[in-house]
Amino acid sequence: MIFNYITKDFKGELLKDAPEGKAYWISIEEAYNLPMQHSIKRRLPLFFQEGTFEIQVEWNQDENKEGKVTIRNT
Repeated sequence: MIFNYITKDFKGELLKDAPEGKAYWISIEEAYNLPMQHSIKRRLPLFFQEGTFEIQVEWNQDENKEGKVTIRNT
């Protein structure tokens, strides 16, 4: 399972030497054009809609790729 969180209120400073790499702020429009995994690109716009969402992905074992994808907005 993957859990993602978004906030509109943040206090503090970005880590200077984060283990994930250099952190920096970008606009939402710029974020859509960054290289990222398909699964992350699929859910990125959902963060900016009202409410919450749930994504269920069934794995196609034979083809070693995603099968049926269900997105439910609540």
